Amino acid sequence: ERRLSIGLRLLASLRRDDHSWAVFPFWYTVSALIEMPPDLARPALRHAAPRLEKVAARRRPADPFALRRHAIAGRALALA
Repeated sequence: ERRLSIGLRLLASLRRDDHSWAVFPFWYTVSALIEMPPDLARPALRHAAPRLEKVAARRRPADPFALRRHAIAGRALALA
C-alpha cells in the first residue's frame, strides 16, 4: 500500500485539464486504478470521471477495443 500511495501521489501531480495524466496513457492508467483498493484509487478516478462519463454514455460499440474501453469506463465510474 505504501508503494501505491507514492504512485498515486505522483499521478495526482501529473493531472491535466482534459481529465487525463501527463506521461501515463489514459486507458492503461484507468485499468490499473480499477484493480487497486477503491479507497486509494477513488481520487484519481474522480479526476477522470468527466472523460469516463462521455465514453460510458455512448451506445454499446461493436468494435472490440471500443467495447473494452466502454466496459472499463463503466467499472471505473462505479468505483468513483
